[in-house]
Amino acid sequence: MLFKLKQKVGLHRQNGRIFGPGDVVESNEDLTKKFRGKFNEVKGEELSPGVDDKFKRRKPPIPVPPVPMVPVEEAKSKAKEKTAVEKINVDPELGKDITADFPEAKEIGLKVFVNPHKWCQVVDANNDNKILNEKKLRKKDVDDFLHQYLNEEDEEEEIEEDEEEEEEGMEN
Repeated sequence: MLFKLKQKVGLHRQNGRIFGPGDVVESNEDLTKKFRGKFNEVKGEELSPGVDDKFKRRKPPIPVPPVPMVPVEEAKSKAKEKTAVEKINVDPELGKDITADFPEAKEIGLKVFVNPHKWCQVVDANNDNKILNEKKLRKKDVDDFLHQYLNEEDEEEEIEEDEEEEEEGMEN
């Protein structure tokens, strides 16, 4: 007679296979008498045809949070906007235009650019983007440079005015 037994605890080796708790073992012997408390006899209804008990014992998969989905059209338009803005504000020789961070520069017709290495250039936008700073500047040093540049410009204007007054005085 063939016995169908469901293993409750421990491991059982038979015909080269190892069975664990929940596995169904088919045997010609009544293993419930031979190994007390280790097996239960299985009735025909307890077995689901084609389903291995090992799969029933596996842990459920870990749930993965859903990835937020963005419509393709929206993602493409955002990408186009971003690249369009970058193209407008980047000069291939000077870098990214950051003049908006320096209102004083904008007021007097200067532009400030920063390159990928974080060095800044101050240029005269009205004079074919002539670079005004001789030394490399970090962003934090641009304000000081602008103040110094404005003072030099004011001094040059005063000297020109003084020279004009001297010339007028000589003529009279």
